[in-house]
Amino acid sequence: MERAFLWDAMSEFDFKTFPSDANFFCIKPRYSQTQLASDLADRGNFVRPLDKFKTPGCLRITVGNRESNEILIETLRSIMK
Repeated sequence: MERAFLWDAMSEFDFKTFPSDANFFCIKPRYSQTQLASDLADRGNFVRPLDKFKTPGCLRITVGNRESNEILIETLRSIMK
């Protein structure tokens, strides 16, 4: 349920989104993933850059509970505006 909620929410952003069967999925922003990860961390949302895992430019986003997913989405909206 939360996976579908977060997956659908990612469609409003300019990201390439990669599906997964795990409790996370990967996104590839159209600009610096390092900057996005830093901007999210500055606001208390932590994602994992995947450059060391041979997926350059991508971030791993964990599927959380509804509250944490909504916070992540609102944070992304404020960063991306």
